Amino acid sequence: MTVQPFEGGFYWPHAHSNVSSLDEGNARTLDAASEAVGMIFLVPQDGNCIGASFTTNTVSVTAGPLTFVCSIQTVDGSGNPSGTLFHANATANVSIATTDDNKMFDVTFTSFALNGGDILALVVTAPGAGTFDVDIAMGRGLLRGTLPYIDHFTASWARIDQGIIMALKYDDGYHFISGAYPIATTTTTSFNNTSTPDEIGAKFQLPGPVRITGAWIFMDIDNNVDVVVYDSGDTPQLTKSLTSATREGTTFGVVLISFDGTFELAANTIARLVCKPTSASNIRVERWNVNTAAQMDAFSGGQNWHRTTRTDAGAWTDVLDEHPVMGLLIDGIGDDAGGGGGGGPGWMI
Repeated sequence: MTVQPFEGGFYWPHAHSNVSSLDEGNARTLDAASEAVGMIFLVPQDGNCIGASFTTNTVSVTAGPLTFVCSIQTVDGSGNPSGTLFHANATANVSIATTDDNKMFDVTFTSFALNGGDILALVVTAPGAGTFDVDIAMGRGLLRGTLPYIDHFTASWARIDQGIIMALKYDDGYHFISGAYPIATTTTTSFNNTSTPDEIGAKFQLPGPVRITGAWIFMDIDNNVDVVVYDSGDTPQLTKSLTSATREGTTFGVVLISFDGTFELAANTIARLVCKPTSASNIRVERWNVNTAAQMDAFSGGQNWHRTTRTDAGAWTDVLDEHPVMGLLIDGIGDDAGGGGGGGPGWMI
C-alpha cells in the first residue's frame, strides 16, 4: 500500500460548524387542522422506497391518539410541497399520542421506485380535526445549505433555516442523504477518569487505506482530556492532550484537532477514536441514537462508525445503534482505496 497525501484533507464522518441536540426551541409545531411540515431533499440514489422516518419533540394530543399522514410529495415551481403524491404508494397514516414525545416514527410504504437526484418533499400533515400540539424535530447547527430545507405550512408555506431530521428506507436498507439526519434522540455524557466508562469514542473502519492526521469532536472541555487514536491491537497511534484553557467558550463546541503525527490505517481494519479524561473532573461528549442499527447507514459514516467505551483499559463495549458526534481528518488515500467495501456512506472532500 502506498498512501497518496493531498493538501487539506477531508473530514469523515463530515464535520459540522456547530452541533446541537434536537432543537426544541425551533421545532415546527402542528396545532391546527391540516397544518404540515415538509422536508425538501434530494433523493440519494435510484431504488425502491419502502419507508421513511421523522422525529417528534413535545407532543400533546387530547382524546387521542390522532391520525397524521406522512407522505412523499413532488415539489412545485415555488419550491414547496405540491400536495401531489410522488407515487400512489408514497403515503401512510401515523398514529400519534400524548405519550409520543421525542420519538422517531418509522413509517412503512408499499414499495415504489425513486429516481436519484430528484427533489422531493417528505411531508407530515396534521389531521383535519381534533385538539393537538405536535412538534416536529429539527436540528440546529447541522450541516446544511439552502438545500435541503424545512417548509412549514400554517396559512401558507414558510421556509425554516434548520437541519432536517429524516431518513428514507429502501428495500436494500437505508442510504445517506446529504444534509439529512435520522436522529431519534440525543444523549450527553459527563465523565472523568474515575467514571465507568472512562474512555468514550467511536469504533470505525474504512473500505480503503487512509492516512489520519487529525479529528473533530463535539465536546465540552471543562477539564483536561487526551484524544487518542488506537489501532486494532489497542496501541495508541496518535494522542493529543487538550486543556480547558485553550478554547473559545465554556460550553459545547466543535474542537478541530491536529495530531503531532500521522497514522496509516489499512483497508477494512478496525481502529478507535476516543476521549480519555486525565483528571477526576468531568468533560462532556454527545451521541446520536437511532431506532435500529440499520438506520446508521443514513448517517455519514454508516454502520462502520459507532460508539465504543471501556473502563480502566479493559475490554471494549461497542454499541451499534449509537453515532458518536465526532470524526477524523484524513489527508491521504491509498492507491487501492475503494477496492474494498463496507466503509459506510458520506465521504466529503
